[in-house]
Amino acid sequence: MRILKPSVGGILLALFILTYIQSTALFAQDQNIGLIQKVVDKNYTSNSVILYDSTDVDVMESGLSYVTMHRLIKILNENGAKVNRQMNFDYDPLSAFVKVKFARIYRKDGTAEILDSTRFLDNPAPARAIYWGSRNVTVDFGRLEPGDAVETIVFRKGFTYALLQDDVLRQAQDDVLRQAQDDVLRQAQDDDKFIPPMKG
Repeated sequence: MRILKPSVGGILLALFILTYIQSTALFAQDQNIGLIQKVVDKNYTSNSVILYDSTDVDVMESGLSYVTMHRLIKILNENGAKVNRQMNFDYDPLSAFVKVKFARIYRKDGTAEILDSTRFLDNPAPARAIYWGSRNVTVDFGRLEPGDAVETIVFRKGFTYALLQDDVLRQAQDDVLRQAQDDVLRQAQDDDKFIPPMKG
């Protein structure tokens, strides 16, 4: 039986591939840590600072849009910690679907905590002056301290607004109430329901 000896070129290639994989996985986190460290609390009078807020939108010919929102916020004081301990993303389930893809807390001591999906809550939106079945997805970060930072990546599909005839709107409101009771909207799989009824 012949034993194969690894070549120097093969070993170097394997090391290069492993280094590349590790560096690309950590690159985004390292970039965030650099942004967080650049913000010196004494230079700001606000409760928190948005370090970046990006939105990537892909609109289909049908009017259906796929939106990915990515945000990083540094907490500067106790009020900022209170305000940012929960983040809400509102949507109308008749025309949109929202899912939190990722949430992370960067602690001021240098550690990072990735939140699991048990901290993402889909609830009926508080009723104020408009009474239809709108909802919101909440990310519960829990207790935050000044110097911490929070990162979210949220996916949304659908459309925001459409003009409907009165009978269509009334039927749509009744449908939302029935669907909300069964909590069917959390299982949104079919993109067709999120295509606007009219182009424009």
